[in-house]
Amino acid sequence: VVDPAYYALVGRGGDAGGDAVGSGARRGVAVAMTSVASTVASQFPHNCQIRMQADPSLGYASVVRTLFAEHGARSVYMGASARIALLLVVNGLNEAVLKRAWAAKAEASSS
Repeated sequence: VVDPAYYALVGRGGDAGGDAVGSGARRGVAVAMTSVASTVASQFPHNCQIRMQADPSLGYASVVRTLFAEHGARSVYMGASARIALLLVVNGLNEAVLKRAWAAKAEASSS
């Protein structure tokens, strides 16, 4: 799944030579795609949880019936785009900010 997107970004030469840019790009694409897939896969249980918190009288089966009655099949993915956007922003900030902080801390502790 990652290879087609990776090759579209960095070409067929890839990171066979072990270059840091290719390796980083491949890792970034893999993290982003895994994040998106897991977020979409968990969206329906997330929607059920939110609805059950809003209406504590609903049980597990009744929340599924209620969501499908109100929103149909859209209830499976409804809201995923907002969670994906937030997740990708956080992943980007982690990579840009925290990675450097962790590397500095690791250097300081190994010295």
